[in-house]
Amino acid sequence: MNALKLLEFPILIQHLILKSMSKSEVLCLSFVSLRTKEIIRTVSWKAIGIFYDFRREDKKPQFILELPDDDYKVTLISFDFLAKMHRGLKRYKMMEDGNVFNFRVSFDSTEGEPMLEWIFEDYIRDLSFEIMHCYLCNLFKAPNDLQLLINREIAKEFPFERDVKNVFLDGNYVDSEDINKFFDKVEVSNCIWIRSLIQDDDLRENSNVFKSNTLHISNSRNLKPNNYNKFQGIHAVFSFAPVKEKDLVAFIYHWKESKNTKLQSMVIHSSSVFRHPEYVKSQFIPIEWDPATRPSHYEIKSAMVKLLPPQLTLFDCTKGFDIRRKDGRLATVFIERSIFAFLVWSGNEVQPTFPDNRNFNRPHFT
Repeated sequence: MNALKLLEFPILIQHLILKSMSKSEVLCLSFVSLRTKEIIRTVSWKAIGIFYDFRREDKKPQFILELPDDDYKVTLISFDFLAKMHRGLKRYKMMEDGNVFNFRVSFDSTEGEPMLEWIFEDYIRDLSFEIMHCYLCNLFKAPNDLQLLINREIAKEFPFERDVKNVFLDGNYVDSEDINKFFDKVEVSNCIWIRSLIQDDDLRENSNVFKSNTLHISNSRNLKPNNYNKFQGIHAVFSFAPVKEKDLVAFIYHWKESKNTKLQSMVIHSSSVFRHPEYVKSQFIPIEWDPATRPSHYEIKSAMVKLLPPQLTLFDCTKGFDIRRKDGRLATVFIERSIFAFLVWSGNEVQPTFPDNRNFNRPHFT
């Protein structure tokens, strides 16, 4: 699209043309002039957020724009153009917060995405992520929260100290020490999803991994049950956990004796079927369900509803039993086959709407 031609159309036609373009093309068009950039900013993109994807083999960070219908790759960042001396590439100036930064635009040979090539200097490497993040958030009117998609290699050598909203840790395996060190640098306010197998059980009790609002560990087979008591957030899911009925009893007792007022749900998907759920019930003074006290179903409302199947986020609590803590807090214990759910009621819940039509195919948190 010729930028001058775009400017000749009425604003509605401009918006239709921009929405028909790839998000990478829109980004490149924004570099042409301030006027085209401002036109792009008037489009209602309805952006949910922006992710930094560090998982490429060449370690070039990729920016992903998250929209309601899908995720869109926008651009890559590279720092090696001075070494290659790409000639014939136009130099652009990006002006954010009163500063001027020079970079060049080329295209990735494998996927054809635009690649912003920066001068390799330490201060530019640190600033480039912030610059591009601010620029993309401003261009697509996206929330300015930092969100990361990483693997084990990046977790081991992540160079920045940041407060971020969401972290997605992917790969075949990861060591506890790598997790401890990474979350010493990064404190996550909303969600952590660790899809990698954690090879050992050495997560520190004070690790920031237990302090996010939402935690999902997809492969917990090497973690001991005492890790459940370390969680200080709101919603947690531990999958493929080697947990027995006695461990569930210990967790419930720990909550009953604690002053934890933040926890709302703890879901443990065991690696085997619970054979004696009646044993758990026998260790407490159970309260049978009273429709006047709480709804029949509990719906976990967090970022995980787009990541997990309904059997891990929507529970028929008429099949469970209730317990009450000394401070009056009511919780439901739900055990069915290999799933244990501990659900704390606030008193403000409403009956979920049926049928449940949620989409569970998002690749990462929103």
